[in-house]
Amino acid sequence: VESFGQGARGIVVGGAVNGAIQNFGTIFVSGTQSTATTDTGNPVPGSALIVSGNVTHGIYNAGPLTYSDGSTAASSISTNGASPALLITTGYLGTSTLLPVTIGGFAESGGSKYSLFNRGSISSTTQNIDVSSTAVQIAGSSGDRVTLSSGIFNSGTISAQSTGATNGSGTTTASALVIGGYTTVNAPAGAGTFAITNSANGAPSSSSQGTGTISAQYSGTAPGAAYAVSIAQNAIVTSLSNEGTIKAVAATTDTKIASLSAYGILDQSGTLVDITNSGSITAQAYANVNGTITALDNNQNVAFAIDVENATSAVTLNNTGVIIGDIRLGEHNNVLNVTG
Repeated sequence: VESFGQGARGIVVGGAVNGAIQNFGTIFVSGTQSTATTDTGNPVPGSALIVSGNVTHGIYNAGPLTYSDGSTAASSISTNGASPALLITTGYLGTSTLLPVTIGGFAESGGSKYSLFNRGSISSTTQNIDVSSTAVQIAGSSGDRVTLSSGIFNSGTISAQSTGATNGSGTTTASALVIGGYTTVNAPAGAGTFAITNSANGAPSSSSQGTGTISAQYSGTAPGAAYAVSIAQNAIVTSLSNEGTIKAVAATTDTKIASLSAYGILDQSGTLVDITNSGSITAQAYANVNGTITALDNNQNVAFAIDVENATSAVTLNNTGVIIGDIRLGEHNNVLNVTG
């Protein structure tokens, strides 16, 4: 499915689905049908896939079932515009009556069951400079929540890239996975499950290929920010497991810009209190001047691998992997277990 032009949308699901939404191919929207010859003024498309109603058996974007599966192609959901590639929300297009949205679990033949099940690619790379990008956004409204009853699983790629060049135009952002306000992401039923799982897909710990990747990248000569996993106020997401790669990078060649920010995991809801990492979580914000990595002149470049400062109770962080960047926990009796 391809759609081109200003505001172009791929697939819009506005009603209830008694079953699953499954993608085994390509859903792509673009402002231009041919390759853009400029990075300004191009038409801006909408979202590739929009879900604004109940889906009893989840959303599945197909791809390799294990890291060594070379026979299953990765499906893709992508955009080069400002709207999220995948948007799950209440009352899309200003529906007069907002209703709660519940996404049930999609069950694979092996028994795994998740509400948002991504084994392929979900991506946003903006054509125009100074335009923010978002790969996945899930957002409810006050009184009408979006609920993912069986969590989020990623063994593919969720990625966002954007570029900024105009100082004074605000902060350009790249956001890979955004859990917006009034969203509840529940862990699947069973012991040892998490609300968000970024999976190694069976790969050995030494492998960086074929594992789940959630990445956000900003570059440019104006203020910018990159968010790999972002959880907003009024959301509920209590747990996260990372076996793969979570990475946020914000980079510039101009040390005089006002700010650069990078967050691997940012929770503003105060509910994320259980984090397990056996993969890598990285946040980097820096200037690269003729091959030399340096800070901004005003030192306003911040890089938090994990920021759960707003936690309303004690946070448990179990780490057997790699964490690059600052860690900021809440003001409680937190537990940090580091092995290796």
